[in-house]
Amino acid sequence: DDARNLPFGDGLFSVVAPFDIIEHFEDDGRVLDELRRMLAPGATLVFSVPLHASAWSEFDNLVGHCHRYDPHVLEHALAERGLTIIESAAYGMKPASSSLTEYGMRVMRRNRRRAMRWYNHVFVPLALWFQRPLRFVSGLVNLPSVDEIIAVCRRDN
Repeated sequence: DDARNLPFGDGLFSVVAPFDIIEHFEDDGRVLDELRRMLAPGATLVFSVPLHASAWSEFDNLVGHCHRYDPHVLEHALAERGLTIIESAAYGMKPASSSLTEYGMRVMRRNRRRAMRWYNHVFVPLALWFQRPLRFVSGLVNLPSVDEIIAVCRRDN
């Protein structure tokens, strides 16, 4: 099974938290439908996605993204499914140095398996260690400087 066809009953969960998942499916609407299906009325969906289609880069291709979300498009897709964004926060670990990003992509192109091992076992833990505390705001963060968000949604009845 994958995120478009999960083996769980309807309305079974009070919280579902897919991090770094939705953007990897071409048919992301079907993923959102499936996530909503599993939520009980009034339940919470907490997820992360990259923002701003105009910020698409080679990194998105390398990590298998199919989408980056413009805030108004994301809000509309959620609202169509009876999901309301309660709050959100800037999230992620986009390097401040474009040179560092370019170097990482070159390494990834040459030896993807080794690069992903370093990414998952060294860089992600370090980034989490140095990550600033999340600062949630009401509604959806909509700033050009924000590359990725965590959103907290409520399923309407």
